[in-house]
Amino acid sequence: MKSVFVYCVILSLLLTTSLAFAQDSKDHNQYFWASIGGGLAFSDFHNSYLAGNINASYQTQNYIVSARIGGFSTISIFGSATPNITEAGILYGVAKRSNYFFNSIACGLAFVTGKDESGKQVSTLGIPIEAQLFTTAGRYIGIGFYGIADLNLRIPYIGLLLCFQLGKLK
Repeated sequence: MKSVFVYCVILSLLLTTSLAFAQDSKDHNQYFWASIGGGLAFSDFHNSYLAGNINASYQTQNYIVSARIGGFSTISIFGSATPNITEAGILYGVAKRSNYFFNSIACGLAFVTGKDESGKQVSTLGIPIEAQLFTTAGRYIGIGFYGIADLNLRIPYIGLLLCFQLGKLK
């Protein structure tokens, strides 16, 4: 898992750096931020999870590159607890912003590990999808919703998180 994380970080830095140098230095349509948040996620519509996510995003013009790491812990009021699901992914997509709002949608490739329905520990590649919608309280702070999903054959999930953004937002 550590090596997959390292590869994801390196790939993210390479993509972000190449996009940054491809733009004119006078271009003011470049934004970057980190998000942290929490909420709920659902796997196979049977299991509910408390979800946490850390995300780093870079936007130039109408394109966005994101790297995310997510973790999910079981909510178990009735029945046995299921161990965590973890994910690390790189995503690319489109973004739009106005003076006070930002939205984006992106997809990519992720490494997901956790237990499947039979209780077997599995690791798989998935197609992560994210949608961000937030408002900017100032030039450097934002708050909003972060929709997440991962399409894979072993442990797919969806979720909605409330996130805080910090970075160059305007």
